[in-house]
Amino acid sequence: MAEASSIVRVLRHPPVHRESPESAAVAVGFAVFVIVCTIGCVVFWGRDPGIVGPGSVGEYTEIAAAIAATIAFTAGRIALARAARSAAAGDRMDAAHRPGSKLSWFEVAAVALAHGAIALLLWAGLARVLADSFRGAVVFSYAAVPLAGAAIALTAYVVFLSAARLTPRLLSLIWAGLLVAGGFASMLRASDPTWWKADLSVLGMAREASGPTFDLTLIFAGSIVTIIARQITAGPWTTSERDARARLFVRLGLTLIGVLLAFVGLLPVDRFWLPHTSAATGMAVVFGVMVFGLPWLVPSAPRSFLLTGCVFAAAITASAVLFATRHYNLTAVELVSAVLIVSWIVMLSKVMVLLPPSPATPVGASDVGTATENGAVLA
Repeated sequence: MAEASSIVRVLRHPPVHRESPESAAVAVGFAVFVIVCTIGCVVFWGRDPGIVGPGSVGEYTEIAAAIAATIAFTAGRIALARAARSAAAGDRMDAAHRPGSKLSWFEVAAVALAHGAIALLLWAGLARVLADSFRGAVVFSYAAVPLAGAAIALTAYVVFLSAARLTPRLLSLIWAGLLVAGGFASMLRASDPTWWKADLSVLGMAREASGPTFDLTLIFAGSIVTIIARQITAGPWTTSERDARARLFVRLGLTLIGVLLAFVGLLPVDRFWLPHTSAATGMAVVFGVMVFGLPWLVPSAPRSFLLTGCVFAAAITASAVLFATRHYNLTAVELVSAVLIVSWIVMLSKVMVLLPPSPATPVGASDVGTATENGAVLA
């Protein structure tokens, strides 16, 4: 009860000193451990569950971790918003622990659900690996409870810190993690072991778990990209007319990629072949336009980054040529394209928030926020 009241105090009146996010995350993790273990004693009472399967410790862990991650992220954003207000817009808050990116409630919900999905997929995958490693084994109930509790408490702790220290760069890494976790989960759950002979979209056609997992991953990932697009284009480098055009170009490009990515998940290829294929192809086209448009619209971007984008675009084109000449299959082209485009967007999220302001505008003159090495503090 004392720990619960401590967490309530943190959410209502969050402290603003350097240790406050860490202390609050520990308190949240401890509370989650107590709650999860209490429920686990009831769930596993009188039986020794398996590692995976219905009623298993793996199933309990992945579901509870998803719920805990979603709640922990939301609680972390609430705590940071209250801390920012109580610190007079951050004047008394330690700069290292100011909220890196302000989010709307819709964005908080989307990112919270993304954390929950990542937690579910990662613990489900780990449970499957453990089940294959300890075939036929069961987990004694008195061991299952603390093991599940520790895993879920760790999830809540990490996610709370993620919420407290969220920056555009971290958000892009979360997005990449969601794609990787969802993609591998879909592949592992696919009933057809030779799905890769066709293309990645086949994973979304399945009626078993792999289909919804693949489609929902793309839908969530598309939503996150649109959030990243807003976050990385709100710094002080947007104060001149040229910078405003650059901001609009980057924001529209990433938003379009996010929308097209969501459409790929919303429109399975077996029922919507033309719009599904058009959306998937459109992402590569938009990526190419952004890569070759950035040198003119954002000339202050590092040359190494601009060159990397051109190399990535050339590699994607080369893989497409190899597919056309029957040296690659479509799955290889899609994997190469996906890995390179995701990597480029992660790098872009870091580059954009570090771009210097326009020479004609004094640093700090913008009223839209302040760019820092760790991300953007947005109004």
